[in-house]
Amino acid sequence: MIVASDLYVATRERTDLLPIEPVVSDDDSPKPFWVLHSPYHRTAKAHASDCSSCNGGLGKNKGPAKGSIWTGFTTLDDAMAFASKKEPDGYAVCKLCIGSYNTLNTYGRRR
Repeated sequence: MIVASDLYVATRERTDLLPIEPVVSDDDSPKPFWVLHSPYHRTAKAHASDCSSCNGGLGKNKGPAKGSIWTGFTTLDDAMAFASKKEPDGYAVCKLCIGSYNTLNTYGRRR
């Protein structure tokens, strides 16, 4: 079982921690979806460009991320394909802008 799991992990695309280089696209079309790839945390999360966490690919601090990279896409399918390729076990969509975000209060779910 250990040999099989080692073989499985070896055949998957691996992400290197250094250097982190952005994926540059040739077109200047608007990017409604962005993926934040964090090799250190081994996560990739898709965001809408108007998300407060994304800010059109600038992030919360509106500047380059230290250990992560923002990559823009024209469709959500392209963004999810990129995220699943980069981090097969750690990709998701942002629950604030694309997914469903529910909070609980004293009386149940907020509507």
